[in-house]
Amino acid sequence: MRLVNKAFSEIAAKKLYTEVYVIGLPDSLLRLENIAHHPFLSTFVKQMTYVIDRLDANIARMKDWAESAAHVSTHKLSPDTISKHQRLRQLYLEQRALIQSGKEVDLLKECVALLPNLEDIDATSATALAAEFGQGPQPIFGPLFRQTLIDVYSLFSGSILDRKFARPHVALIKAFHHSNRSMRWFDMDEVPWGFWEDMERTALFPQIKPYIHVAFANLKAMTLSPWLGDMGRVAQGPNSPISRFITFLSAAPQQI
Repeated sequence: MRLVNKAFSEIAAKKLYTEVYVIGLPDSLLRLENIAHHPFLSTFVKQMTYVIDRLDANIARMKDWAESAAHVSTHKLSPDTISKHQRLRQLYLEQRALIQSGKEVDLLKECVALLPNLEDIDATSATALAAEFGQGPQPIFGPLFRQTLIDVYSLFSGSILDRKFARPHVALIKAFHHSNRSMRWFDMDEVPWGFWEDMERTALFPQIKPYIHVAFANLKAMTLSPWLGDMGRVAQGPNSPISRFITFLSAAPQQI
């Protein structure tokens, strides 16, 4: 009986943990951390999808939330309905603390390196992931909607210029460098202009430049959709965004 249970457990684990979906929120990152540190479950993970978007600060305000929330009357808010807004506000503050402390980046680097059979990482936007699932069950956004009453298209903010939206990309690339080199595919969706831009001491690209050749050494293919900003007025020279973009591409696999 014990052997039968173990066999069924393995079948279920392969189904449930082959692909994991993660977003920069405490519960989601804790789940990833628990899987990565588990001697059994960590071996089944082959693909990870990471949502790079941040919760919208505007929607965390009561007025904006009430106007966007599903099935909510702005004239009469019940205690249960108000609790949905309070939960959203809590999630927003928790995510901001994760980002400001750098814990999100640290956990990503740590966990990716602990997944021995991870082959594919997709760093994507919330809307792109939602479109992939269409009208079917949403692995991240369904639970968030039930907690907050806000759909995926109103819940997040994004900017093609803001470099903070590229920090997960930096963490993932550094994690590749420290992993067991099992990575084969890497998708970087909607990489913001701030990833390439020169921002002096806060520049992101110099943080990953020493790692990219080793990190990408075993990749079979990479999908890259960058926002390249205003090409007509960018600086020239070795530290210009375009030079950094070319340096990045030179380390990427031939199939990109």
